[in-house]
Amino acid sequence: MRARRTRPLAVGQTLLADLQAAEPVGRLVIDLERVMAAEPGSPDDVILRGGDRLRIPKRSQEVTVIGEVQNSTSHLFDPALTRDDYLRMSGGTTQKADDKRIYVVRANGSIEAGSGSRWFRQTGQIQPGDTIVVPLDAERMRPLPMWQAITSIIFNLAVAVAAVNSF
Repeated sequence: MRARRTRPLAVGQTLLADLQAAEPVGRLVIDLERVMAAEPGSPDDVILRGGDRLRIPKRSQEVTVIGEVQNSTSHLFDPALTRDDYLRMSGGTTQKADDKRIYVVRANGSIEAGSGSRWFRQTGQIQPGDTIVVPLDAERMRPLPMWQAITSIIFNLAVAVAAVNSF
């Protein structure tokens, strides 16, 4: 019985050690033209540290549509097309889609969120390399799957608390 308890403890301690030793990894979205024109020490000046890498992707010619659409795919960029045109070209949204929270991940990594094509005309058109993301409407989940998910989460939390208390 004791061997069963020590194994999860060892796994937990190993995981904790790995998390403490992990180096943070992240991305910094920048306006390269503004950074290059910045005066040293100004707020727009980006200071690179040892190990930093500047990655400039190749110019894309496609727009990708993913998430709750009938057919996640990429389309050749056409400046005459809107966000909704690209959504239609991917078969439209599914019944589980959250049409009010569609957002666009720009080629530079920044995100523009909003609802409806009228909003999007005001803030910017789709550009080459953009990804249109249609999220799942979690609020429209049927009751049974929702309660199954909730009970699963509560069970996993209880197991985690029990494991922590066994230390």
